[in-house]
Amino acid sequence: MPARAALLLPCLGAVLSALLPGSALAERAVTVQGSDCRVWDQYPDRRKTIRWSGACPNGWGNGPGVLSWSYDGRYDGKVEGTLVEGRLEGQALVNWRDGRRLAGTFRDGLVEGQATHVWPDGRVYEGEWKDD
Repeated sequence: MPARAALLLPCLGAVLSALLPGSALAERAVTVQGSDCRVWDQYPDRRKTIRWSGACPNGWGNGPGVLSWSYDGRYDGKVEGTLVEGRLEGQALVNWRDGRRLAGTFRDGLVEGQATHVWPDGRVYEGEWKDD
């Protein structure tokens, strides 16, 4: 690889990191356990297993359903909502194993607009979210 190209690659990565939300850089298409269905995972991890109860036309999760995830076989959480081409879209409710809850609007798989996050200790954040 020429020296100039070797210098440009790290610069390109830095520019993309500055322009894109962190989750967009990490997002990856993953296959739902036991099927050929795929969904987009904002926090990919090789220990994670994903299940989807909804339809899967053209190989992507679509329509209403429940998406749940486990780490090393241990249930960690679920989201009830609608997927469009494998990403959450519209109103959804997320419940984590530790008792956290998030109810809000999703766009392209990210929380966008009004949402409420409740922690197990009773703390609540209710307000505007952007690309989270």
